[in-house]
Amino acid sequence: MSAISKVPNRKKLNQALESIASGGYSLDDGYNDTMKRLKAQSSGMPTDSIILLSFVTHASRELTVSELEHALAIEVDESSFDTDNISDLREAIDSCSGLLEIDPEDQKVMLVHHTAKEYFDRTKETHFPDASAMITERCLAYLSDGNLTGPCQSYESYSLRVASFPFLEYAAQNWGFHASQGEVQRTLSANILAFLRKTSNVACSAQALLQSPDHRWYVHGSIEPQISQGISGLHICAWFGLLLTATQLIEEEVDVNIADHNQRGPLWYAVYNRKKEAVTLLLKNGAEISTDGPLLPVFEECVRSSDPEIVKLLGGFQNYNADCCSDMLKLAAQNPHYGAGMAELVLDSYPNVLMKEIYEEFILSSVANHLCAKSILSMLINRGWKIPIDLNIIRVLSNDISSGADILKCLLAQGGIKLDASIFEAAASGMSSDVMGELLDYQPGFKFGVDILPLTAEVNEEMFLAVLKRHPHFEVTQQMLDRLVRNTTLRSAAMEALFEHAPQGSLKIDDRIIISSIRATYCGSPLMQWLLTRYVDSQQGGIPEKILVAAVECDDTIRMLSIIKSFEPNFRVTSRVILAAITFRVTSTPPKIDVVEWLLQHDPHYEIDEDLLTEALKTVSYDGIRMLLLHKTPRPTLPMFSACRDLPTLELLVTQEECISDPDIVDVITETALRLGSDEESIRRVLGRIPKQHMRITPATLKSAAANTSTIGAVQWVLDHDPTLEVTPSVFEVAAHGCGSLKKMELLALRSPGVKMTEEVLLTVCDYGDIKALQWVLDRTEDITQITSRVLAVAAGGRSCKKDNVGYMKLLTARNPSVAVTEEVMIRACRVAKWRNTHSLVWLLAEYPHQQLLSEAPMAHLFREGQSPPVVEIVKQYLPELSITSALLATAANNPFSEKPLELLLSFDVKELFSESLLILVVESKKAAAKLNVLFRLHPEVVGVNDAVLCAASESRHGPGALQWLIGFLEPREPNQPPISAQEAIIWYLNRDPPPLITQEMIVASAREPWDTEVLALLLRRNPTFTISKEMAEAVCSNWRFGEHQFRVLLNHNKHIRVSDEAQSVVFKSRTKEATMIYKLLMEHNDDIDFR
Repeated sequence: MSAISKVPNRKKLNQALESIASGGYSLDDGYNDTMKRLKAQSSGMPTDSIILLSFVTHASRELTVSELEHALAIEVDESSFDTDNISDLREAIDSCSGLLEIDPEDQKVMLVHHTAKEYFDRTKETHFPDASAMITERCLAYLSDGNLTGPCQSYESYSLRVASFPFLEYAAQNWGFHASQGEVQRTLSANILAFLRKTSNVACSAQALLQSPDHRWYVHGSIEPQISQGISGLHICAWFGLLLTATQLIEEEVDVNIADHNQRGPLWYAVYNRKKEAVTLLLKNGAEISTDGPLLPVFEECVRSSDPEIVKLLGGFQNYNADCCSDMLKLAAQNPHYGAGMAELVLDSYPNVLMKEIYEEFILSSVANHLCAKSILSMLINRGWKIPIDLNIIRVLSNDISSGADILKCLLAQGGIKLDASIFEAAASGMSSDVMGELLDYQPGFKFGVDILPLTAEVNEEMFLAVLKRHPHFEVTQQMLDRLVRNTTLRSAAMEALFEHAPQGSLKIDDRIIISSIRATYCGSPLMQWLLTRYVDSQQGGIPEKILVAAVECDDTIRMLSIIKSFEPNFRVTSRVILAAITFRVTSTPPKIDVVEWLLQHDPHYEIDEDLLTEALKTVSYDGIRMLLLHKTPRPTLPMFSACRDLPTLELLVTQEECISDPDIVDVITETALRLGSDEESIRRVLGRIPKQHMRITPATLKSAAANTSTIGAVQWVLDHDPTLEVTPSVFEVAAHGCGSLKKMELLALRSPGVKMTEEVLLTVCDYGDIKALQWVLDRTEDITQITSRVLAVAAGGRSCKKDNVGYMKLLTARNPSVAVTEEVMIRACRVAKWRNTHSLVWLLAEYPHQQLLSEAPMAHLFREGQSPPVVEIVKQYLPELSITSALLATAANNPFSEKPLELLLSFDVKELFSESLLILVVESKKAAAKLNVLFRLHPEVVGVNDAVLCAASESRHGPGALQWLIGFLEPREPNQPPISAQEAIIWYLNRDPPPLITQEMIVASAREPWDTEVLALLLRRNPTFTISKEMAEAVCSNWRFGEHQFRVLLNHNKHIRVSDEAQSVVFKSRTKEATMIYKLLMEHNDDIDFR
């Protein structure tokens, strides 16, 4: 056996072991001799090799190198873990005479051969009789460390803790398992109790205990600090089934019903972990079965997670009436350990319940239980149940890679099941090719259409190959190949099979195929190498420009270019290729500066032309432009200077020219620098490069300076350079904008003190300036007729978020008391009032008490948004003076934020204004259900439901809330019945007698909802003449859950009709996750879509 430890690889190890077994010397003899030598090395105390072998043979899972290094370094008599005691584990492994090895992939330590594992499974208690006690003692010592106290508050801090103490999770999750073996509990009773009394250490251990992937609440990369709060020593004893220790704690008068953060007592833990004896002990000592926490009560948790025998200990189902049967069956169907036994116990306990009432959800829950589904279904079939295979079942099974095929085989064994095409299509969109294989084996006569290939290709390569293999009659065309390469899940094996399937020479890898594949690439298609190999072999002139452009535009550009370069090392870079890299394709896509840099390094001889640099100046950052200018570039031209969007880039371009004399270029540079400069120094730095004799100061130059909102230095620079320049009122209009407006206007007034202030200046300063600027302008306004109602309206509610609108209006009305308060003034005041700034409105109403200012138009603005309490008081005060019209009522009914405005209007006598059109407006609006409640409460006699109202509710783009309310109104439910769901509501409406007319709007509304495709398919069967409109595209893109599925159904019903460019544009611009896949489906549907 010592020679075996020197064998260099696993194949030779297997050969050596077989050679030993074939000789007269058994493997057991060899392993026995090895253990004798190892034990002989110890002198009373176990060596590291014996301790290491004890851990490896007794651990409940394989341990990593770092875990075992800490485990071997634990000193049970020390109060804290000493990292200086850690040794290199490889030395201990080397001392084990070749019995152990390290897996290079995951660094786990394991027995070297399956024969060694089988040997120690039989003999480990003989060789290591004290292993369980030793491991328990070491785990408890490790968990008692002073640094392992309290739960971590974030996953990041927990990860750091585990990195520092890698043995923590194993120790916390398994010490109780080792303690439950033999007499360990009794032997280490003092150690166990001492640890369980360390509340803070127990809290840390409990958090690590619940981080096991074995538990359903575990979420990788996430942690909830509260979930382990309040877990006591008795909880942990119940979890591990430590009866002796639990008895000791109970005798110490620990509360047997002590609750954790989620109100779970020790009984809940014992039930969840299927510790029957612990359940018996806790019940005997007064444990309560009922709990009030946020999780399932003890009994329901027992049905979902535990043992049927424990259900009986808890009293069975005698306290649960027949109404609970459905819920209990669904829980039993989720049980991962005893699903069949638990479901059978529930069925036996409710013999009189009609199964058809609970059938569907129970069967689906059973099928989804991949651990117990087969045994549950077999039990049901043996009881005489006939279980048909429907779409819901096949959707679950086709996504269960591990056991879906076995479960399906169990269902198909019933015989007599006829599978329609929808079953096969649903399976084709799933993940399990084995499920598809079972279906085709059961019904070998079924034949897909060739259009199924792109659907299977979107799933995985195995599904694609499974379908292709079973359909030798498929006629695969070049067009189909183009659709298939757009899918990145396919690899070379699928392509090889496809080309072998097609007649020789019928398929060709051409430019279009390569470009389609590149454009479908999100992370570097593994298919690209294979495609380019076939492509290059058939090409004479190298990689064409259009393929390079497609590579630059894809989402994995540099990797794609590197692949292309491996086939053509010296491909030439063109302006079109560079332009593709720097141009914004969509608003969320920045220029690819790193790609441009890669391209220029690849082809250092490429010369950048004027058009390219001009386009780059419009979009590329300063660093990108600087990089381009370091390459071979032309002299700057007027279009280049005109394209500059910031001062640093303009300065960079100016430095490229030694002398700038062209008057048009000088004007562009001057105006751009004055408009964009952040301070006078930066402006002087740029303009200082232009010779004075070529500088031109014009009125346009002054306006550019006046438009600068960062510095008054721009205006100062112009005035200094041309003392004779005339300042007109139009310059003051520009200067009145934004920050620094007052200082700019004061500077301009020093040059031209006699300039008259116009209405336009007043409008601008009221809209953009501050109140000091307004005062300054008014002091210089000789003609008060310039202070018009337009100016007052802007002051009452302009675009800037001024805090003192009233101050502006006081200044204006004081200067011109005769200015009229028009309807436009009131509308502006009401607009800002609806957003909680009522100061303007209150001031106007108080200042002009004898004028009826609140006419219908401004009042309508108060009913269009949410209403603050001050607005409500204003409306209550002034509404009685106004004749309430249908238009005002319609405005409130259409309010998208609240039902309160409608409620306020309905508190007045408006009964004669009610009409069917108003009711339809309500059901079509947002918050329709709340508004209908208000309407029914205040005026129940006007609420009438007819076909027109129901149709409007079914077409609402704001969801089916109104339809749910109307159905509840027509058919009230009992108090103990749940309200009708949204999906039930639309199905109820569609199944009315006579059936309703299906409209385009109804289909759009359904496509927007987070439902499966059942409702949409029903609508389309009733009305197959719909169109995929812009609104339809918006609906599916906003459906984050089922948008892709809904769109597939729509396309299947519109197979021969091209989706409009308008709808394509909506999908392309959408930023939702669903839109990416929907756009891909669109490309496949419309083969001639131009990707750009």
